[in-house]
Amino acid sequence: MTKQILTATTLLISLFSYTAAQSRTGGFNDSNPGLTLQGLGQIGLSVKYGQVDGLDASMQPTILQKLRDRATNRLRQAEIPLMEATDDADLVGRPRLVFTVTLKKHGDPPPALLIEGKLFQRVRLWRDQSQELELPTWTMSSVGPNVDSEMLFALFDKPLDAFVSEYRAANPNPLRIESRATDQLGQSSKKIKENALQGLTGIDFTISLGFIQSVNPRLQALADPLQREAENKLKQAGIPLLRFAPEIERAGYPLLNMVVLLDENGASYAPAIDVRSQLWQRVQPIRELRKYTYLPTWESHANDGPAITEEALRKIVNSQLDQFIEAYKAANQKPASASVKATSRN
Repeated sequence: MTKQILTATTLLISLFSYTAAQSRTGGFNDSNPGLTLQGLGQIGLSVKYGQVDGLDASMQPTILQKLRDRATNRLRQAEIPLMEATDDADLVGRPRLVFTVTLKKHGDPPPALLIEGKLFQRVRLWRDQSQELELPTWTMSSVGPNVDSEMLFALFDKPLDAFVSEYRAANPNPLRIESRATDQLGQSSKKIKENALQGLTGIDFTISLGFIQSVNPRLQALADPLQREAENKLKQAGIPLLRFAPEIERAGYPLLNMVVLLDENGASYAPAIDVRSQLWQRVQPIRELRKYTYLPTWESHANDGPAITEEALRKIVNSQLDQFIEAYKAANQKPASASVKATSRN
């Protein structure tokens, strides 16, 4: 399973090549990834800005409306049923396709243009049925080197067309009207919890180094030392490593996977050092609890540059680990009463 997830996350390298994009869907039963879309009925649609200081304020409403219309028309042409609601607040708790458009001003860290498409669905943690979350079960991004309207629309179409293609492959026959209401999950009495780290008794960990264009053997040789150093840091923080633990202790198969992308020659539109950390866990989609998938339930992203040094690499890796350790401890604090009792016994 670990090998499969590593393969999926390593493919994210292509996110930082011009007009290149990579989609990711979790796979029910850890197998066919297209099954995350299978049986999906009516969905919501949201198109919004992330950072947008690279586009004149007077143009922002017009461009955003054009993108919304573009997505709506494309989805309807493909006979993908859409909810009438367009306000983000009305879509919470329901399956929804969200496009976030980032347009940076000249001089900001790359990429200048970023389109992120994510399909959110409600899931339960496999290891803890009381915990429900909203997670992206399908994602795809595309990037460009500058803010240009023609390029913006072309790059917006990449994740949009990819979603349509994968949805139609998973649902070759248009869904009947009656089935569209099945994904409107407002009737659930469970509260959506935000902290997927709560209740963890340990994790597995792995780190991988990827290179854009040429591989640097000196930096590649750091992979094993970085793995050992990270494992020691986690152990010192009191976070058990479950790699060799009994099966029962590895409930949900939590894996903290850190992917480091290095670009020494400036061949892409990414920073010299780009690190994405994700905690993967097994989850069950609310709309189909008989099945399960494996998805990132916690994520952190950081970058550095323009030069790559061992010191800079270790600094950013340790910073990512510190973020996870802080989040893990905050989610798994011992009750104050328990601490008092332990002190009195001593």
